Amino acid sequence: LILKSSEFFEVKKVDFSSDVDIELPYLIGRNIFDINLKDEARVLRNKYPQLKILSISRHLPDKITLHIRRRRPVARIKSYRYFYIDEEGVILPKESDYDSDLLPLLVGLEEKVERPRYGWSYADLKEVYLALRLIKELKKNPATSALSIDRIDVSDIRNLFFSVRTYGVEIR
Repeated sequence: LILKSSEFFEVKKVDFSSDVDIELPYLIGRNIFDINLKDEARVLRNKYPQLKILSISRHLPDKITLHIRRRRPVARIKSYRYFYIDEEGVILPKESDYDSDLLPLLVGLEEKVERPRYGWSYADLKEVYLALRLIKELKKNPATSALSIDRIDVSDIRNLFFSVRTYGVEIR
């Protein structure tokens, strides 16, 4: 009881270990033991789907530290408009620093992902998983890392194919 009523344990500082600039003034002045870190992570994920919350920790007596990073898109999907998706299959809001023309377009998902929602992961869909895995493997391999993938067709996962923008080549 003393820990929860002492001013010594009131949050005075919220630190971020990233380049992301968000404000969490509602944490200042609260008792550090009253803050449910899992709930805070959930709230932040919902409010900022473009961020990956790596961890939230208490540093006694009066500081909360968030380790976060900005999610980066690796592909686009087309539904009723274009959406951006990161390496974990999470749908991202549009940000001005995305060079969308250079991101591969995943086609064949129109019926599987009709109304994408920001912050939701679609990596459990086989088609999305395979496309993201292909992108990752091509970027990891020195022989293919410089290729600029134009689109990946996942409409038939037994017959996946992609086209390379750089050379106008389609690979099945």
